[in-house]
Amino acid sequence: MALLPALAELVLTTWYLFSPTYLDHIEASTASDAHYFRQGIALYPDLDAYTFHGLVYGPLLAELNSLGYLFASGVLASKLIGWIAAWLAMAMLVAMPAPAAVPGQVAGPVQAASPVSVAAGRRWPWVVATALTLCILASFGSVLTADRADSLLILCAISGFFAVLYRPTLLALAVAAASAGAAADLKLHGPIYLVPALYWWMRAQNPLTPARWLKAVAVAGVAGLLAVGLPFLPHNVSLHGYLVYLGLASHHGLVWGEFGWNVAFLAVLWAPVALILGATRAMPRDLRIFAAMLLALELVVAVIAAKPGAGIHHLLPFLGFHAFLMRQMLCVASPQPEGERYALHGATAALAVILLGLAWPAGGVLRHLLRFDLQMPRQQATRAELVTFSDRYPRGMLGICDASSYDLASFRPWLTVTGTLQTDYGALMDLKLSGVSDAPLALALERCDIPYLYMPRQGAPFSMTSRYGGPLFSATVRERFGQHYTLQESGQMFSVYKCEPVPAR
Repeated sequence: MALLPALAELVLTTWYLFSPTYLDHIEASTASDAHYFRQGIALYPDLDAYTFHGLVYGPLLAELNSLGYLFASGVLASKLIGWIAAWLAMAMLVAMPAPAAVPGQVAGPVQAASPVSVAAGRRWPWVVATALTLCILASFGSVLTADRADSLLILCAISGFFAVLYRPTLLALAVAAASAGAAADLKLHGPIYLVPALYWWMRAQNPLTPARWLKAVAVAGVAGLLAVGLPFLPHNVSLHGYLVYLGLASHHGLVWGEFGWNVAFLAVLWAPVALILGATRAMPRDLRIFAAMLLALELVVAVIAAKPGAGIHHLLPFLGFHAFLMRQMLCVASPQPEGERYALHGATAALAVILLGLAWPAGGVLRHLLRFDLQMPRQQATRAELVTFSDRYPRGMLGICDASSYDLASFRPWLTVTGTLQTDYGALMDLKLSGVSDAPLALALERCDIPYLYMPRQGAPFSMTSRYGGPLFSATVRERFGQHYTLQESGQMFSVYKCEPVPAR
């Protein structure tokens, strides 16, 4: 049952790779940033630039997404890295090893009842834990395989933990620390996702002598700092610019309703653990510490994810640790027949709760993705019209009208791939929430810095409402458009407007 939605998601997200547009407006933003990075354009422009394309993601997101162009072209290339990262993370989740026995330490019941041990002969804890995690992942649909940071953060968390579980050596510590550094260059809070892996490495050292502790700090420090610093070396990646955008984002505040949803999702994640604990009443000290640390870290991220525009997908990188915790708890009860019976009852109840609870959201997400994929012929026709206009009226910008045509703004990577600068309307929403003015766009329209505008035919130009409430554009932007731009040609989806400077009096 868990594999069915996962398989459906694999088919639908693979199909989605070939769509010429994006499900989410931030996907178009990150794709455009990958184009800018490849062309040497600043990832974090000054606030007087009319593109407003600076994002609060770290530079590694654009740099990794740009690697897709080594293997493909067009929109497929921009989506490829996120798709690979997501399915690689899921494969590592399924293949996650049991903890290696610590040298000099007597194997406890967790090691003795390893679900991947042939001698133990019990694979059902691994099956249950993996199935529950796949159910949760499937309910997020394309979020996992988008070109945003989510799939890459999940991969960082799982790969670091995978290395530690496979063999808790200094090399594994270096992998976990480098994963933490890479996560920081995707999202500033990214290293939080690797703390449980680093704790488990320390727990596996027996004993952790002062000399080995110093060596571990040196290895982790070097690996982490290299991973953090290298993405800022390209000339068009400014650390100062990134910090400026982070500072603006700090003014957004928190939405306590969003925090409530984050806590509700955490309740779903912890429900199976609670049910199993109630059935087995057994949790070794190691797992108690691990669980307490995991919950504390998740509550911290739940607060961070309460920022406007954030959400529960920020908690997804913790799923690998939940699968591990659940599996180990089931293994604790396995050696005793009575304990195994109680554990099996608790696991069955947990599986039933999650399957029933996630059936509706997973079905809705997959249906939405299918409906989007089936619109591919219309999307290709829209792309073809935009590309035709951009060839005939070069160096133009994709404009925006009202909310009914906002989806068309996601076609702008077809223009940024040629090096033509575009206004990022999603990023502008966040910047205006921080008090940034749209005056640079009004000035660009007045000066004819944008020679052509490809405007959606539906709705009044620049009448979009921000998702945070209120008009997205000032009256000055609409006035400058009306004063300087005249209609040249109309197609099925777009109309082309040409800038005409107003003669000096």
